[in-house]
Amino acid sequence: MNSKKTKSNLKRSIQVNLKKANLLALVLNFEKYWLSYSLSEGLFYSKEVRAEASKIVPLFYDLYGKKTIVLPDKRINDVDMFESRLFIERLEEWLKTNEKYPKVSFGKEYTNSSSLYLQVVFIELESQLVKEIGLPEPLSFTATVQEFYFRKKQLKWASQLPEQLIEAAMEPSFMTEMSRSDTLVMVADIRRSQDLITYGMSPNMYREQIIGFLTEVRKILLEDYGIYDRFTGDGYIAYFNSFACRMGGRDYYEMALDACNRIQNFAEGYFDNWSRQIRKIPIEPIGLSIGIDCGIVDFKNIDDQLFAIGDACVWATRMCNAGKRGQVIFNNIPFHQIEEYGEEGFCSIIDSETKNGEAFRAFSIIPSKVNYSPKTIKDPSLNTPAAIS
Repeated sequence: MNSKKTKSNLKRSIQVNLKKANLLALVLNFEKYWLSYSLSEGLFYSKEVRAEASKIVPLFYDLYGKKTIVLPDKRINDVDMFESRLFIERLEEWLKTNEKYPKVSFGKEYTNSSSLYLQVVFIELESQLVKEIGLPEPLSFTATVQEFYFRKKQLKWASQLPEQLIEAAMEPSFMTEMSRSDTLVMVADIRRSQDLITYGMSPNMYREQIIGFLTEVRKILLEDYGIYDRFTGDGYIAYFNSFACRMGGRDYYEMALDACNRIQNFAEGYFDNWSRQIRKIPIEPIGLSIGIDCGIVDFKNIDDQLFAIGDACVWATRMCNAGKRGQVIFNNIPFHQIEEYGEEGFCSIIDSETKNGEAFRAFSIIPSKVNYSPKTIKDPSLNTPAAIS
């Protein structure tokens, strides 16, 4: 009789430990997804974190039971596994809503406001499970606020810089060196964008189409060592900096020309298809105009936000405003840097004026007809962060 009872207890113990091992694995998996999810403000792994949470909650309650926690003014000390229970309870509430983050109180405070706090909760629960299962090696965890800020910076800059330059951009001297070197400023504008907004098939259509457009454009820019600044509402601003391109063994004129060509080729088909889905077609064709100018641009990193100031930014905007669908308009100085490489018929003269009535002459070019060859020797040794030290 005692033998049967012992076997039964042993079997039950094994089953409980298997469940705890399963819970440990699920928490570790949740933690893996949560790190990217929280740092990206919910952009990455949104489905995965909810899927893992939906497995964790019932398994935790199966093992430890459910105790509703009502938070007083001070922390309750007589509740076993307080932090873990509070975390699981908030996960359960979160799964019933469309909120981006679980709450850690009944107020407006969210767990992502302190990523380090959430990591501490993870390690407490994981360590408890390791102890109860009887694993020989305990888990260890160390992290600092600085580490989380660094990861968030990396994620933020990944949306604006080529992958090869992200590590270098962490150094303060990166912006300084870019500010000392020549920059090609690209300003793009969707011609007749108002018609796309007003006469679309649904209110969400413009948003969805713009996201699709910018996703591909940003991909092209980053592949060509461009720096994506921001969406302007009906266009975007980007930079091709000589120092940044040189770090990757590239030439900034070569990269800018290739990006112009690829973006306009993509935009032509994209806006043709989009135009077929609006109620009224304007007389002026819908499409993308790109303006280019060059000069010294002062780049600043202020609270992890990119700021760029320079005359080239103003004049690139004026070039863009002078263009029509499918055109790439170069101002005088950058045009004469590529003129000798152009095939016959690669450009035409554009006469326009600023909003203040100041007349100027620019050049509409066909990027695919410019066989540009860099004048300087590419230096592969610059393809390291040490080049900016």
